[in-house]
Amino acid sequence: MRKPTYEKSEIIEAAQELQRSNKSVTGYAICKSLGGGRPQRLEEVWKTYLLEQQLKDESVADEHLSSDMEQSLESLSNELTTKLRRSLLGFERKLNDQASSRIEKQHKQNMEHLAALQEKLDDANSIINHQENSLEQLLSEKQSYIEREHTIHNLEKKLIKVTSERDSYVCRLEDKDAIINEQAARINALLNNAPQPNHKELLVDS
Repeated sequence: MRKPTYEKSEIIEAAQELQRSNKSVTGYAICKSLGGGRPQRLEEVWKTYLLEQQLKDESVADEHLSSDMEQSLESLSNELTTKLRRSLLGFERKLNDQASSRIEKQHKQNMEHLAALQEKLDDANSIINHQENSLEQLLSEKQSYIEREHTIHNLEKKLIKVTSERDSYVCRLEDKDAIINEQAARINALLNNAPQPNHKELLVDS
């Protein structure tokens, strides 16, 4: 009979390694891990090992300690339980204190951060209000400027009209002055060309 290629210990170790790797333990998986062997035999060896371990566990469970040992074990268990409970209570109290301290510290930081944000918000509102007031003032000045521009435009139109009327009056006056001067010149010419009366004749007649 041919000697098996792999010993039982090697097969069991390979199967346990698959278990530790959270992999499914099958004949083919063991064969792949070992690099050879018949999957059927490898799986039989592993199942036989598991069955033997189960029987050993059951035999240990069926054995009983003596009453003194049972009492000692129970006493030791109670003592360990008490110590463990105290340790857990202390640990839990410490955790609660640390958590409360962290919560209080975080709450303080949050409140400080909130106060800083509120201050920034108030500053922003103040700036916005100031800018709104400035904007209203600028709009009011713009409206006043527009009204002044409109008034100046109307005054310019009136000035142009008055200037035109003045120029018209000046032209008319110049025309009348020319006529008057012309008439005055004609009158002077007529007076200069008229015969002069004799003074002696005037005396005789008188």
